[in-house]
Amino acid sequence: MSEILALHSSDENYGADRIVQYVVTALSRDGANVRLLLPTDVTPGRHGLSQNLLADSDVEVSHKRMPVLRRRYVSFRGVWQLIFDCFAFLNFVRSIAKPDKVYVATSAMLPTAILVKALTGARLILHMQERWSGADRLILSALALFTSRIICISSVVQESLPRSLRNRSRVVLNGVPDMGLRKRDHVQGPPSFLVASRWNLWKGHGTLLNAWELCQTSGYLRIVGGPPPLGEGFDVPAAVDANRRQSQIEIVGEVESLLAALDDTDVLIVPSDAPEPFGLVAIEAFSRGVPVIASAGGGLDEVMREGEEGWFFERGSAVDLARVIDRLTLQMMRRAGEISRRTYESKFALPGFQERVLQEIALVGGRK
Repeated sequence: MSEILALHSSDENYGADRIVQYVVTALSRDGANVRLLLPTDVTPGRHGLSQNLLADSDVEVSHKRMPVLRRRYVSFRGVWQLIFDCFAFLNFVRSIAKPDKVYVATSAMLPTAILVKALTGARLILHMQERWSGADRLILSALALFTSRIICISSVVQESLPRSLRNRSRVVLNGVPDMGLRKRDHVQGPPSFLVASRWNLWKGHGTLLNAWELCQTSGYLRIVGGPPPLGEGFDVPAAVDANRRQSQIEIVGEVESLLAALDDTDVLIVPSDAPEPFGLVAIEAFSRGVPVIASAGGGLDEVMREGEEGWFFERGSAVDLARVIDRLTLQMMRRAGEISRRTYESKFALPGFQERVLQEIALVGGRK
C-alpha cells in the first residue's frame, strides 16, 4: 500500500480546500494510506476541510506546527517562528511511517514538503492552485526545483512557471461534485444575482457594488462568504451600508454548501480585480445550470465562452459590469444555463477530474 502525506495551508471550505478534499478522498479510495496535515497557525473554518474529511472519509487528518510561507512571517520575529516550526516538524516526521509521495496543494507548503523529502526521500508533487508573479515567483520557482511533478489547475497558472519547470508540469482542469439541476430552472420575476467568495481585496466586491449602483436591473444581489483569516480583506458590510441600492442586496455570510444559494440564483458573478487562477465557484454554478458573469482574463477564459456559459466584462470596470448585467434577457439567461449544465457534464464532472489527477500522481514513482 502506497503511503502518501498530503500538506495543505488552511482548514476552510473554499476553492483550494475543496480540491484537496476531492483529491485525498480519491487517493484513499484508490488504496493509498493517506495522512493529511494542516497547520496550527490558522483557525479552522466553521465548515472546514478537517470536519468534512472526518465526517466522510478514511483519511487521517491532524493539525501540526509546520513552516508555512505567509507574508506575516516576513519579519525578524516571523523568521524565528519559522525556524522553530521547522524543528518541531522535523521531530514529528521522524516519528511517522516514511511516505512514498508528498502531495502539496498550495505553494505555501513547499518548505514543509522539502523537509519531508530531505528526511525520507519521498517524491514531491505540487498541485499548483495560484499564479506566481514578482518576487514570490523567484522564491517559489527555486523551491519547486525539488518537485517531481507539478499539476496546474489552468493554462494561466502553468504559464506563470519559469520555462525550466514547465516540462515537469501538466494542466488538469478542476472538477466538482454534481449538484444536480437547480429546482428553480427558470427566471421568474426580478433576476437574482449571486457572488460567492472570500472577501479578499482582489476578489472584486468593490467593483461589483459600484456596478450595482450604476446598473438599472430590478433584480437582487446576494453575497455569500466572509472575511479572509489572512491577508488584506474588503469590508463588505460597510460597503453595502453605503450603497444607495442596499435594499436590493443581502449579505448571506458563510455557508456549508452553495446548493441553497444557487437554487435561488439566476446568474453567478465572479468580479475579481485580479486574474482568477481558475474560478472553482463557476463550475459549481455550471453543475447547477447557472450561468456566470466573470471578469475577463485568467483561468476563467479556459472555463467559459462568451455568450455560451456566460459573459465577460473588462476586469476592474464597474461600468462594463453594469452594462453586462443590464443587457441580459430572460432568454439569454435560460439558454446560457442549459449550456452551462452540458459543459459541466462534459468537462468538469468530479470522477473524471479525480481520475486525471490520480493518473498524474501515479506517474511519479516512490521514494528514492
